[in-house]
Parts: sequence; C-alpha cells; structure tokens
Amino acid sequence: MVSRYHPLRPSWTARRGAAGMVGVLLALATTGIDAGMGAGAKSATGLRAATACAGTPPKAVARLRWTPSGKGHQRVDVTPFSNGFSARKYDSSGRLGSTRSRLEWRRVSGEAVHRWRVLTRVNGRWHASATRTFTGPGCVGTDLQPQ
Repeated sequence: MVSRYHPLRPSWTARRGAAGMVGVLLALATTGIDAGMGAGAKSATGLRAATACAGTPPKAVARLRWTPSGKGHQRVDVTPFSNGFSARKYDSSGRLGSTRSRLEWRRVSGEAVHRWRVLTRVNGRWHASATRTFTGPGCVGTDLQPQ
C-alpha cells in the first residue's frame, strides 16, 4: 500500500530562485495539487513530528501528527531531499482516512533533515498542507555496540 516516488509527472524543470518557485506552482497546478495558498480549511494544519529509535536493533522512526481538515481522504509525503517535492523524489503513504491524524513513518534516512506534508483530496484535487521538517535520530544498532 506504500508507493515509492509518487507517479505525478509534471512537464517542467524546476530552476533555482524565483523561477524555481514559479516552476513549483506550475507543477502543482498541472498535477492537481493545491499548494495550500487559499486552500483554507481544505488542507491539514498543525503539523508536528517527534523522532525516536525503536525496536531491537534500534531503527529510526518519526511519529507524525497533524489536525486533519476532515474534508477528504489524505496521504503523507516525505522526502530527505531539499528539493524532493519539486523533483518528484519522495515517498508517499497509502491512502489515509479523512479523520486520520497521526502516522508512524519508518523510512527515515539516518540523521538527515526530512521534509513532509499532508495532502487532502477534495473535489478531485489534492490540497497540500504547509511543509514541515524533522531530523532523523542517530540510532546505533546493538550489533555495533562494544561487547
């Protein structure tokens, strides 16, 4: 149910600076994603994340929480790349219910800064929340511990 690198395929190349922002907005328009500008109550709000090492051997996890709009089903996108969303290099959760407000994300890349967002599907369009960040924890496995 989890897909790698969401299959949205905008037909543009992002550039740095102001041109890059224009490219991002064009891509969102061509892929049916509302960037949150004017989305109002259609997109999730209050995004927050906590990271931890869990299990044996310890693995990095991020516990993501948000306030859903309740307007439609949702998905969570996460990328460790600074331009991951515009470059279409991100992972997506599967479809989540409209009232879902938390997700434990287990595909955390070491101590990298990750960007994440919640998308809500309303009237055939995806409405993106603000993008937030979390930093993966440094988890050392028990097999690497001195004996």
